[in-house]
Amino acid sequence: MNKNGGGSSSGVLAVIAVIALLVGLFGGGLSAVLSVLGIALGAIVLITAGVMFFAFKGSAEDADNAAKNGRPILDAEEAQALATARRQVTEIRMLNTRIDNLEIRRRSNEVCDIMDKLLHAMREDAKKIGDGQMFLQYYLPTQKEILMKYEQIEESGIEAKLGLEERVLNHLADIKKATEKQLGNVFEGDVFDVDAEIEMMKESMKQDGLMG
Repeated sequence: MNKNGGGSSSGVLAVIAVIALLVGLFGGGLSAVLSVLGIALGAIVLITAGVMFFAFKGSAEDADNAAKNGRPILDAEEAQALATARRQVTEIRMLNTRIDNLEIRRRSNEVCDIMDKLLHAMREDAKKIGDGQMFLQYYLPTQKEILMKYEQIEESGIEAKLGLEERVLNHLADIKKATEKQLGNVFEGDVFDVDAEIEMMKESMKQDGLMG
């Protein structure tokens, strides 16, 4: 929503700027230019208010849905931690676009895909955040730092001489496995719950004579 709002603001500013230029070129004087600028400011205020309203509405709906589904609602600290993590994953993806090595780029994007799934699971159920504290506080920011330094060394053209390429590829294989395992860990409780429900239903069907 913020992204769309930003695009709308840019579009309004572009249109108003053209109008202001035409007014300045073809007449109308300072008062006309000021009027155009006033319209621009009003439009930006309205757009900003609209973006804030829908963002607040979306957050309220998420909280309401979480409450209805019996899921813990994120507190301010948890929400901030997940927002920081999402920003870091986005920054890693941006780093990937600047890395020339296609295999490193591909593997790093695969890791980001798993990270996105992990963050989504945490956002949907705050209880899962506790299982991923090390991921949020250490693994994710450190992964960003590793790729940032590699991108700088690659840009210098000496990564091959240092043998860094192979080490980074091996690291990406390791972090992919670790992130996949972390994703499995946060769903471990859910798997246990599903197994328990299956067994309870099976026993109930036996008691009701619905299965032998």
